[in-house]
Amino acid sequence: MSETIVRLPNEGEEVEIPKNNRVKIGYKEYEIIKQPEIIEVKGDYYGKTETDEEKITIASKFSQKIQNQTFLHELLHCIASKYDLSVNQDEHTIELLATGLYEAIIDNPHIFTMKDI
Repeated sequence: MSETIVRLPNEGEEVEIPKNNRVKIGYKEYEIIKQPEIIEVKGDYYGKTETDEEKITIASKFSQKIQNQTFLHELLHCIASKYDLSVNQDEHTIELLATGLYEAIIDNPHIFTMKDI
């Protein structure tokens, strides 16, 4: 069995989006799009998930830290959609979970390189 080690970004470093610009969540494969801003919605949005179209859009005009956290936020929407979790409609809860997850990853990069947890 081969071992996979995930290299996490240091604070401010860019999250490396897969070369094929896709992320698989369950049976869906989401295309990841980075563009200067999210123009389909009013206001200043960091990202948007379209579950039916299988697209995640990240606004690249913001700092890399915000883009990284936004990517986690949008991934949580994809996961919540897959499992039909009611939290998917609660933007505040998704944001709190994404922030907490991002902080845990950044503050503890060693946890993803440990062989035994």
